[in-house]
Amino acid sequence: MFFGRITTRRANRRRDFTHKLTTDLAKSHGLIGIEDLRMKNMSKSAKGTTEAPGKNVRQKAGLNRSILDNIPGERRRQLEHKTLMYGSVLIAVPPFHTSQTCAACAQVDPESRKGCGRLFACTLCGHEDDADHNASVEIEARARRTGGSDINSTRSTKTVRVPAASRRRMREAPKPAHAS
Repeated sequence: MFFGRITTRRANRRRDFTHKLTTDLAKSHGLIGIEDLRMKNMSKSAKGTTEAPGKNVRQKAGLNRSILDNIPGERRRQLEHKTLMYGSVLIAVPPFHTSQTCAACAQVDPESRKGCGRLFACTLCGHEDDADHNASVEIEARARRTGGSDINSTRSTKTVRVPAASRRRMREAPKPAHAS
């Protein structure tokens, strides 16, 4: 009984955090770029078959739990809904080589990202940055090239049809700034 309460509380905290994060992002950013990750493929089992058994099955099961515990699919679903509600734009970019591409010179090189370290060091131009920050700059650049090039730091002014239940929450949201 006690374990069930803790599990429920933990799930409620994750859900609450996801709602607050996605609402804040959709309200305060005109363009949101995310990687178009395939969660089903990322969290596939490593057990293999009887003829060819998998390797490191236990480690892969732990990795799968941590991936799914972060609820990236729910986060994306909420972002899709809330960007429509608040007038911002969500663009999913292909994830290929985002962590291996230099944000300064656009060179793709796996050697720039050695091991599992947090440092990105471009082998061509020498640019050094935190690996996550470098990847986020690359994702933003790809999102702008894909379809967000006309979106600046303010929200887009396109008209969005909003369900009646969401109108009350929208009255509380700040009005989008119109670009001149």
